[in-house]
Amino acid sequence: VPEPAPDPAEAVAAADPDIAPSARAPRQAPRPEPRPARVRDIAAAAAPAPAPTPAAAERRDIAFPPPGTPLIQLGAFDTPEVAQAEWQRLLRLHGDLLGTKGPLIQRTQSSGRVFFRLRAEGFEDLADARSTCAALTARGAACIPARQE
Repeated sequence: VPEPAPDPAEAVAAADPDIAPSARAPRQAPRPEPRPARVRDIAAAAAPAPAPTPAAAERRDIAFPPPGTPLIQLGAFDTPEVAQAEWQRLLRLHGDLLGTKGPLIQRTQSSGRVFFRLRAEGFEDLADARSTCAALTARGAACIPARQE
């Protein structure tokens, strides 16, 4: 049967009996008392967390990907809201193809007319974008492979 390890405080006392008991190491450090929780912390812990939004459903129309990034264009619309609604519709119909992609709504102007391009990003390369477009087109959806200008 192995013997328990000697207590360091007892070893110090045995080695130097002139050391005052108060200077010896305590047998065990006292544990700090838990701090009382604040009311707002309790309320935050009790509140249900908001449901996570899938990345594919979030609209990005401020930051653009770097030039040359492979994309697919899914349409051009009069307002960003209509473009977002179309993204949601396409995601419902073709989630297996678009579920891991992110929407990109880009404001553009041509011949004095402002419109909003609905594009999707998140492709490995242009071949991946072309393959996805081919699959979407085979299902009757409009799709054009593109690169970010």
